[in-house]
Amino acid sequence: MLTTSEKKLISIFFITAILAALNFVGLERKNKIIRAEEKKEEMRKEVYKDNFGKLTLLAESALVYDVLNKKAIFGLRENKELPLASVTKIITAIVALEDMPRDTVVRISREALYEEGDSGLYADEKWNLDDLVKFMLVASSNDAAKAIAETYEKNSLGTDATLVRPEVVGFRTNVGHANKVKNGGEPNFVDLMNRKAGGLGLRHSSFLTPSGLDLNSQAGGLGSSRDMALLFSYALEKYPDIFEPTAYSEQIFQSLSGIKHTVQNTNKSANLFPQMIASKTGLTTLAGGNLAISFDFGIQNPIIVVVLGSSEHGRFKDALALSLATVNYLTDLAKIE
Repeated sequence: MLTTSEKKLISIFFITAILAALNFVGLERKNKIIRAEEKKEEMRKEVYKDNFGKLTLLAESALVYDVLNKKAIFGLRENKELPLASVTKIITAIVALEDMPRDTVVRISREALYEEGDSGLYADEKWNLDDLVKFMLVASSNDAAKAIAETYEKNSLGTDATLVRPEVVGFRTNVGHANKVKNGGEPNFVDLMNRKAGGLGLRHSSFLTPSGLDLNSQAGGLGSSRDMALLFSYALEKYPDIFEPTAYSEQIFQSLSGIKHTVQNTNKSANLFPQMIASKTGLTTLAGGNLAISFDFGIQNPIIVVVLGSSEHGRFKDALALSLATVNYLTDLAKIE
């Protein structure tokens, strides 16, 4: 007959054996989960390689950004500082909307019309700020950017915003005017642009002009594709209505002066992108071709694609290739998960 001590030892042995068996089962289960996750990770890498590995881009820098999950999907020298050209107008729009009353009346000065390019504005024409910002983004209007910044400067000094008062509305400037006024004359507005960039944590961005036009050999705006993706994400979250017109190939605007403007989107391939939300182009000699676009992958799942340092036509091909690769990648990834 077993003694009490022997019974205790046997009990301890069985309990230890049971615990060891349970621990083994637990470890085996944990190892299976680890092995399954490792296999998934290998499959994710293969899916990524299949969709992005063979891409050939003209762009010097690019980033694909998942807004919902706040993470990059694809990056190519995404922190490199490059000339932005008119992609600068994204932050111009943000500053205008955040530092000027939304119902501000902007009058187009003759000096503003001396800016490079002719977007169809008229001297002394009056615009509601919101509408002019939309017009600026769709047409990539340097004149509109200049006029908005001038209005801020004049209003901040407590004076009238109009710099030139022609007898009648209807004066149009010659694009090649010999006495063209250069950008860089709105220091307070440009300072707000740089302050906003700093506040948003854009570490590789700085600005000299509201339009993004280059000043001689200096870029009017510098930034990285990562910074521009974060900036665009902020803009679309805060002001989706302002950027919505940039998703379409053509828009009609009417100024407060009653003048109608039919505007072609500078993103000439807007209709080619799947589920387009917004876009902004940029093109100068220093910058080459730039493009920032956003499209919806599914419902309420915005994806941002930024391409910097491409060519005039290559920027659209690059962005479209990245967009299609992203759609395929996320579709394939969902099958794994």
